Amino acid sequence: MARPVVSVASGGLAVVEAARGVSVTEAANGYGLAVTKVVGKPGLPVVYSADAVTPTAPEPIGAEFTQLGGNPSRITITFDQPLDAVSVPAASAFLAIYNFVGKVPVTVSVAGATCSLVFDADYGSPAGTTLDYTAPGTNPLRAASGGPAVGSWTGMAVAP
Repeated sequence: MARPVVSVASGGLAVVEAARGVSVTEAANGYGLAVTKVVGKPGLPVVYSADAVTPTAPEPIGAEFTQLGGNPSRITITFDQPLDAVSVPAASAFLAIYNFVGKVPVTVSVAGATCSLVFDADYGSPAGTTLDYTAPGTNPLRAASGGPAVGSWTGMAVAP
């Protein structure tokens, strides 16, 4: 995880540039501020507080057909951080609405920051396909870092 960068802005004020989700604490008063910029007072040190960091769940940033026009079809979902390759949900946790018909994948695999869904056949034009995920109680999609599980979503557009 990237550490915040402390710099001096105009007027001699300390500014902390922190990555999304990183918390910082003003050393003099101990208040945690979960923000992306913290402006301190002249002479007031601002320090990084590792115990204030709360891991975030991976978020899907896109889905696309990565094998199309063949048998089987494959949809690959890309996430903003690596996933736990051991925590793989059952195929029934996913539903693709493909040509107005709901299809459940045959297999699910996780590698790096992607989750691949393999379907039993090619169902024609992929235009307008959407994807739903219902987070299961066991083996949900989870961050490789051991962070929280991915929440459910509906209606994610799948690029052809």
